Amino acid sequence: FLDKNPRIFLQPNPLSDRGLDQLRVLSLSSCKLRDPGVERMARWLGVLPLEKLLLHNNRLTDHGAMTLGWHLGSCPLRVLGLSNNRVGDEGFARLMETFVCPAQALSAVDISSNVLTDGALQCLGSMVALGDRLRLVKLDANDLGSDAAAASSAAEFLARSPNVKLQLAGCPLGEKAVQ
Repeated sequence: FLDKNPRIFLQPNPLSDRGLDQLRVLSLSSCKLRDPGVERMARWLGVLPLEKLLLHNNRLTDHGAMTLGWHLGSCPLRVLGLSNNRVGDEGFARLMETFVCPAQALSAVDISSNVLTDGALQCLGSMVALGDRLRLVKLDANDLGSDAAAASSAAEFLARSPNVKLQLAGCPLGEKAVQ
């Protein structure tokens, strides 16, 4: 595991001499990856031409998500998968701030089955700036929509982003409440 064996990331540029500088898809799903592992590898993720990063089924928290946000700003990332982690509102908001930049190409984000609350829905407004690029936001199985303001934020996001599919299955808000 990267948490236990960080030596590869201590070299000046551990990726280019291994041919990884051409890496487009990286899946570290179900690797028991935690925030310290993300910290060790995040600075190298920022220099890769990654289009798809899958970190499903790990142990990432807000700290790990914010670390990713700080380092992924230069990646041409199209798909980000973080389902089944422990990311909360603050980490989600920081990640989405990263991808609002016009140079970003994010089209799908899956952050279902984390610990998001209604606060995460407040940052949906900033995601409207992603325009036509964003197609899918999966927030399934989070504790979203327990108050009217959250439902209003989700409905406003959908009204301003008609091409985006917002998935909220298994949330108190549910898909029917915002469609």
